[in-house]
Amino acid sequence: AEDQEVILTIVPTGHIETLSEEEAIVERAIANGSDGVIIQLCSSIGAANTLEKLSDRTNIELVDENAYEVMSNVVGVVSPDHRAIGETIAQETAVYASKPLENCAIGVIRGSSALSSMEQRMDGFTETLESLGGRTAWVVEYMGDAKEIKEQILKAEGRLPDAVIACVGGGSNAIGSFYNFIEDKDVRLIGCEAAGRGIDTFETAATINTGRLGIFHGMKSYFCQDDEGQIAPVYSISAGLDYPGVGPEHAYLHDIGRAEYVPVTDDEAVEAFEFLSRTEGIIPAIESSHAVAYAMKLAPTMYKDKIIVITISGRGDKDVAAIARYRGEDIYE
Repeated sequence: AEDQEVILTIVPTGHIETLSEEEAIVERAIANGSDGVIIQLCSSIGAANTLEKLSDRTNIELVDENAYEVMSNVVGVVSPDHRAIGETIAQETAVYASKPLENCAIGVIRGSSALSSMEQRMDGFTETLESLGGRTAWVVEYMGDAKEIKEQILKAEGRLPDAVIACVGGGSNAIGSFYNFIEDKDVRLIGCEAAGRGIDTFETAATINTGRLGIFHGMKSYFCQDDEGQIAPVYSISAGLDYPGVGPEHAYLHDIGRAEYVPVTDDEAVEAFEFLSRTEGIIPAIESSHAVAYAMKLAPTMYKDKIIVITISGRGDKDVAAIARYRGEDIYE
């Protein structure tokens, strides 16, 4: 775009929920003088409707692998090669393992997504892993919430866990893990914040441990702030926990003493990432590794008949290259 002196608008879509919002964003981009718009539209039907109204006024590139048939004659379709992405992740995993893959069994967390793009990515990953001599040990097809955790632990063990541990940035996955246990006072609820390089440094994102009361993003909660009350820069190896605040629910649970919030450093999280990968074949997201790290500290202090639930909030194949670089490997996506 710069080479051609073209004004190009790239629209992030995580917040878009309706077709009218989608259309309004494109309209606004045109009104602001854009020569082109790149946007991932909500649906094939929505894409057709939006483009029919607007394609005569600007150049629109559609990024939606589910819309080829509907839009192939209307607009150029741009989509990443998801199978190739999966293949690359598998190759990075092989490099990072630092041992023959014949000795490696990798666990795969698919989640509940039925998107064809993710299926292609997973197929590329597993096929490449197997071609390099590794094997897929097991696949978790679905991840649930606190209600399901409670039902399954009662069925498996006949009692509730002694502790539920989850990583906390903004806190969405942790509150999902905690919610159905809040009234069960004997169950410890432990949120693990990203301490970065330490809570005694400025390179941290441990909001409850280092922040104070403030208002930001439309909510009153705890936030990392400077001496003048402005939102402070934060740091964590984990992009998912690199946030200067925490959800009000966690602030409340902290204030009433129902939940504990502990800091976990980058070094501790990386060690836990590697430990779980080696011992169980589960590659946890670096976010989730913060929870694993604290569980590794907590477990030796408890009797062997105690039960700990750790929320593995995501899979860590996305983090392999970054962790390798953290350990000094010369590896890049």
